[in-house]
Amino acid sequence: MKTLLIFPPQQGMIKTSVPNFINQKLGHYPPLGLLYIASYMEKHSSHEVTVLDTQVEEMGYPEIKAAVERIKPDLVGIYTLTFALMDALKVAAVVKSADERILVCSGGPHPTIYPRETVAQKNVDFAVSGEGEAAFLKLADTLAAGGDLRQVPGLTFKEAGAAVTNPKADPIENLDELPFPSRRSLPYGKYTSIIAKTAPVTTFISSRGCPFNCSFCATSRQRWRPRSVENIIAELEECVALGIREFFFFDDTFAISKERVLKLCAAIEARGLKILFDIRTRVDTVDAEMLAALKKAGCERVQYGVEAGTPEILATLKKGIDLDRVRAIFKTTRDLGITTFADFMIGSPGETREHIKKTVDFALELKPDFVQFSITTPFPATELYDESLRLGVFSEDYWQKYAQNPDENFTPSLWNEHLTREELENLTKQAYKRFYLRPSYVLKKAAGIRSFGELARHVVAGLHLLKVR
Repeated sequence: MKTLLIFPPQQGMIKTSVPNFINQKLGHYPPLGLLYIASYMEKHSSHEVTVLDTQVEEMGYPEIKAAVERIKPDLVGIYTLTFALMDALKVAAVVKSADERILVCSGGPHPTIYPRETVAQKNVDFAVSGEGEAAFLKLADTLAAGGDLRQVPGLTFKEAGAAVTNPKADPIENLDELPFPSRRSLPYGKYTSIIAKTAPVTTFISSRGCPFNCSFCATSRQRWRPRSVENIIAELEECVALGIREFFFFDDTFAISKERVLKLCAAIEARGLKILFDIRTRVDTVDAEMLAALKKAGCERVQYGVEAGTPEILATLKKGIDLDRVRAIFKTTRDLGITTFADFMIGSPGETREHIKKTVDFALELKPDFVQFSITTPFPATELYDESLRLGVFSEDYWQKYAQNPDENFTPSLWNEHLTREELENLTKQAYKRFYLRPSYVLKKAAGIRSFGELARHVVAGLHLLKVR
């Protein structure tokens, strides 16, 4: 069976909690989930697999249709995010317009939460919930053999006009059994990032799941499944052989196991891998010893989720961290010469204008190299959203309603008793200006610029900030 995996454009994203100027000109990251599915199918079947990243190829819908007509797939898989649902559905429509006989399967976070709503859409035949590698292969095998769709784990499909949802398979226990993502399936040399020091770059997953209890996160409270150090090193070496030397680890929380991190850092050094990398983690999972090992192994940046600058709001979000610990870890990271990113949320339940001022003050005190402020939004499948419905904060399950009847004018609702959406948006923009347009910050960054490319990136970012009103 000829299969095509499509990473859709992001032309019709619903309004997010991050100002538009922050999302512009950031570069492109490879769609790792689709590349895992591709490599899994290549290893375990004779199905022909093609991957199409419409974003890095800068393809519009006419170009996507032409590609579908050229490839002539039997089955198309479309990566589907709730925030980019309109684009995924437009891709499905384009596929059917090219040939209505092509079967369309939606996979990713959105159909995992809303499988029945997804297959109810006009041009979608199937939805896969959960991890997609084995499920999508089983779907292709079953279709090719004319088998029973009820045997495909995690599949939702239409039967006699009604949706049928099969039980999900258990998460893959041993991630070392997965083949490495099929990076050669895409023009891997085109992937870059505005914050990277080299090109090309790639993303990397060294574990799945996160055991913490943050109320705002859809991936919290999940069992952590790490890959072995040997398996990680083998993939890094494969990437280096392709000419890729900078990596963005997209684990939900990278540094859960100190022992594993120290072993990985030692292995990177022992194998002589001259790489740079970026990790995302929490301040309560690292210490000075670990950070020093990371720096020595090539860690250039650490992205910390701080979320708030007051104990009250941290408690509301169930973040489980202490502000003094945040201060200490940022100082240690900075003293080691590792670039720091701090993520903050404003407009959480119960948060006042004074709370927000303290959060921005705290961001300035930490002296991170970069900061992101976003408006707290109750996302589907989070404890925060479930609690809002239980308490009657929202009169209806508006995310489920959107999944049933997608609307390009949809805007997520916010949960804040003290400030309007407009006030929160203005406070977010002012927080960015207050942080990035400080004379001390501008001078510090200017002094650290080492190349024309780096200068150009800072100029572009600065011009976007100056446009903010």
